Amino acid sequence: MSLKKIIVPEGMRFAAGKASDGFDPWCYLLYRPLEAALLWLSENPIVPTDEQVHSLAFEHEFPNHKWMLTEWQRRMFLAPDPEEAKTEKKRTLEEIEIERAEVELAISKARLEEFRLSNEKLAKTLAGN
Repeated sequence: MSLKKIIVPEGMRFAAGKASDGFDPWCYLLYRPLEAALLWLSENPIVPTDEQVHSLAFEHEFPNHKWMLTEWQRRMFLAPDPEEAKTEKKRTLEEIEIERAEVELAISKARLEEFRLSNEKLAKTLAGN
């Protein structure tokens, strides 16, 4: 298995070095944690909810995919507005468990399909011999 190469943007590296209060101004020591965080993010992307996508789609006068993707990236880590957080609906434990079950079902279906395709490919290979 090959390791993914992660590129830490210069602006991010500079910001981390500056935030170190002189401890690591060139971000030599902080580079690896930043790289690890970006690797984690690349493997665990933060997906906007349908509500967030809808909000983005109707927020701008002439939205396009590039603007929406850039705006989502900008908002991903911003703390919610305290007023919006008060009105945001809290998910119940049951809703979370249902969502988890749906995700597990989707993963199982994908694995089953992968297994089916693998067996189909094997059968074709064996039939050719």
